[in-house]
Amino acid sequence: MSEPVRVQAATRVDETQFLLAERLWPGLEALPTPDNGLIAVTPDSAAITTGASSGRVTVTVEVRQSPPARVETGDWDEVIEIDFHASTGDVVVRALMDDPPPLPALTTNGPGTYRFRVHAAGRDLHPDGVAFEPTESYLIQTWPAAAPQAEVVYKQSDTVGIELRRYAATAAGLSEAPSPARQPAPRPARSGDADPSADSRG
Repeated sequence: MSEPVRVQAATRVDETQFLLAERLWPGLEALPTPDNGLIAVTPDSAAITTGASSGRVTVTVEVRQSPPARVETGDWDEVIEIDFHASTGDVVVRALMDDPPPLPALTTNGPGTYRFRVHAAGRDLHPDGVAFEPTESYLIQTWPAAAPQAEVVYKQSDTVGIELRRYAATAAGLSEAPSPARQPAPRPARSGDADPSADSRG
């Protein structure tokens, strides 16, 4: 697979989350509040926290063999990149209480370590409400990782994320949310610099 594969689908949300997990993993359950306000990671699974408590959101998956040339930040409220280890190499977007949406696998190179760059927008529109129609958008870009890397925060700006980070810090007994470990990151592209063909929020 040389060219990125980009597919969009409506995805069900339950308990303010949708998951990234092995396709046949039977033990799905909600994960803890993410320290970074967007995505929590455990062995072989991750959970993206939404603004809506239930309903549907729009999820775009972009499967790549290498990192994108630019970081898309202009139309997004939160953008965070993390490591993910896949034991079987068949990790997909999943819902707690529904079948997986028609999206490609995130780990097409088989078992190993991958980078997941997660973008979110619209979480502040209907916080804790029921999204009968999608008003939140998510973009998940994935590619194989040669070696483990630190979490990278490119953008944090929505109220849902602020509240989640504050809650996680309080639960950990900290006076304020800790700064994430960062690696040198490319300068985020301004919205005017982004490639119009890369807009996934339509």
